[in-house]
Amino acid sequence: MRNGDFWNDGALIWTNGFCPFFAEALQQRFGGKIFAILDSVDYADDSFLYHCYCVINGKAFDAKGETSIEKASDLSDMPPLKEGYWEWREVSLDYMEYIHEDYSANDPEMIDEAWDYIARHSHLFSNAPLVKEEMA
Repeated sequence: MRNGDFWNDGALIWTNGFCPFFAEALQQRFGGKIFAILDSVDYADDSFLYHCYCVINGKAFDAKGETSIEKASDLSDMPPLKEGYWEWREVSLDYMEYIHEDYSANDPEMIDEAWDYIARHSHLFSNAPLVKEEMA
């Protein structure tokens, strides 16, 4: 698949704004914990979630597939903040819902879309152990 086709097939939305849904779908499918790069300001009006991953067996996964924890958590190229600092930490679905205005935990339509993407690109997730055999 050409790179443009890959992005046109959904990777772009899952890495630009809808990563919380994708991380939740990965967690449901493969287990693991959700980690995010976010600012340290802990109030919803000013907090910003930059990107999140599902960490499974010491590897970070997003719509682009597997990457190392070191690369996923690297904050060295992050843009400067007016207040606070960037951090990498584990987050709950409730916290993502609190901090990300477009995210609603357990949204069946978005999770189904993410599962469809995972099924179409299963080679990207071949190193993640299955928790749930069938995807809706």
